[in-house]
Amino acid sequence: MKNSETNSIIQELAELILLKIGQMEIEPSQLSIKHFFSPDRIKKNHFGVIILQNNCAGLIYTALSHEFEKASEQLNQDTFIGSSAIHLLKSLIGHRRTALEEMVCMGLVNALSDTIMKHQTPDPRNYEMDSLGSLDLQANDHVGMVGFFPPVVKRIEEKKIPLTIIEKKEDLLQTSPYWQVTLDPQKLMACNKVIITATTVLNNSLDDILSYCGNAELRILIGPTAGFLPDPLFARNIDVIGGSIVKDPYQLIERLERDEKWGDSVNKYCIRQ
Repeated sequence: MKNSETNSIIQELAELILLKIGQMEIEPSQLSIKHFFSPDRIKKNHFGVIILQNNCAGLIYTALSHEFEKASEQLNQDTFIGSSAIHLLKSLIGHRRTALEEMVCMGLVNALSDTIMKHQTPDPRNYEMDSLGSLDLQANDHVGMVGFFPPVVKRIEEKKIPLTIIEKKEDLLQTSPYWQVTLDPQKLMACNKVIITATTVLNNSLDDILSYCGNAELRILIGPTAGFLPDPLFARNIDVIGGSIVKDPYQLIERLERDEKWGDSVNKYCIRQ
């Protein structure tokens, strides 16, 4: 993967966060980094987490590519402890970022977004609403999916609704009576509802994917790392964002270390435009 361009969605999110944080009365010490967890490459749970002094946390996906996995494995987490999340984020934006810097940037964006949304009245995150429930599946639907989500595939397959899944790896190509996996994003043009993985924000491919979704009446972005402010996504006509808030950061880290399911250490939520 190439180093990230400065006009990425993460760049937009970072600039928006710095603007909003600058308008809030928050004790600077509360925005320093208290803990940074990054998994070993042998783990199945390919997620890291940055925890701030205010206990707000930002999730990071570390297995986007071999380059990201290697950067995660070599990351010296202790070097970040005590650093100002604001100063660190400022230092990371405005230049081409390495894979390591992009992961750190994503974690900071999510942790600071959590901080901002907790201070908003009301908090825009709805913990009762199911983001996938927004699909409102109908017999004449053709669903597009960017990234393979097995539980969601099963849910759509049970309703015998056509599903087209876009992937980047040839070894994932397969078909069934009701769905197919393809490398061709142009197939999304036939879909009226599209589910997109949040990792498209991390690898800066979301805008390209959305260029094929002009015929879709509903666009949903989901994934654990979708913990960011919704504004730049809504500006791109994303209708629903489904993310996860970290309820108990240290319980989550214990489960990540043991390759266990996250359970009640996180809470899924939905934000609708």
